[in-house]
Amino acid sequence: MAINTRALSRSLNSTTTSYKFLFLIGLLELIKNSNFEKKIFSYKDLGNMMLAKAWYPKAYFRLSFGKQDQIGKLIDTLDFPTKLISIEKLFTAIKDTESIDQAALLRYVPQRILREFFPSELKGLKDQEIDAAIISLSSETFLSDSPPIYKIDFELQEIEMSDEWMSFLKDNFIFLQGWVLGAWGNFLQKNNPNAPGILNKTTTPESRASLTKQRLFWSSVASITPIRCIYTNELIDINNFHLDHVLPWSFVAHNQPWNLIPTSPRINLTKNDSIPDISYIRPTALLHHTGLLTTYQADPNQSWRNEANQYLSGLNIGSYEELLNEDLLAERYIQTYNPLIEIAINSGFSGPWLA
Repeated sequence: MAINTRALSRSLNSTTTSYKFLFLIGLLELIKNSNFEKKIFSYKDLGNMMLAKAWYPKAYFRLSFGKQDQIGKLIDTLDFPTKLISIEKLFTAIKDTESIDQAALLRYVPQRILREFFPSELKGLKDQEIDAAIISLSSETFLSDSPPIYKIDFELQEIEMSDEWMSFLKDNFIFLQGWVLGAWGNFLQKNNPNAPGILNKTTTPESRASLTKQRLFWSSVASITPIRCIYTNELIDINNFHLDHVLPWSFVAHNQPWNLIPTSPRINLTKNDSIPDISYIRPTALLHHTGLLTTYQADPNQSWRNEANQYLSGLNIGSYEELLNEDLLAERYIQTYNPLIEIAINSGFSGPWLA
């Protein structure tokens, strides 16, 4: 038996919409969830998983799938809370949404994935003949020495995975999943050339990383010198403060220290995922300058340099001396944040926000 991995890899070449990426991502998720024991998958489950996998990139991270992409438009009609929930819960919620026509969603994509498995057989056929031919070929070659990854039963609206391909997937799942997600990331980057952190937005963020280290930094600063909230000018209570992502995590997809500032719990919850008004960027820079200078003067050791290195790379600053220069740091913040604020608002994030 020969597994035609080249045909599968070619299936994502020159792809201009999200369908094929999401079909393969959803199929792999369903296979993994069945512990590689289930072989038959309905169009309904495949369509629901495609939408579940599309929801975070489109609705939460507000990425574009392209102007002509219908899945992106369909996601926009789903009224789910924009908070971190599991793929399983999203899948169930979408499954319970009666307005979704999964058959229409998968009308063409299963055949499109298989097209590269039959290049010689399809040569010379008219466009309107190709889909029917692929469906027939998928069954005719299913038990051959070189089977397609699945066969299509259009009447039952389902696909059945090949035993050989299931064995291959079980042994190589991580690599195949990585390839599909990498291709998906390239597609999203092409359609969102200025959006940061694309590779962190290709799938579900199962949990947010702890901010303990960043809280300790600002606690140590506040224990040495009083600091004020840039939004309200209120003194920060060392025993009761939140860390705000100046540009929301759902836009930047990271917890870099240069984008985190201490605020009151009330302000942080009010601001939520809004994009701040540009007038807050210089005060953000000055607050960080206070934090960096205070901790440097207290203990300029390797731990401080490790923290400072994240500012150097994130804000494109050349040295520790430049980082501790108040005016230069403010200039770098403004140069970094101004275009990102414009991109975020144009992407659909709420803003500009004022306290």
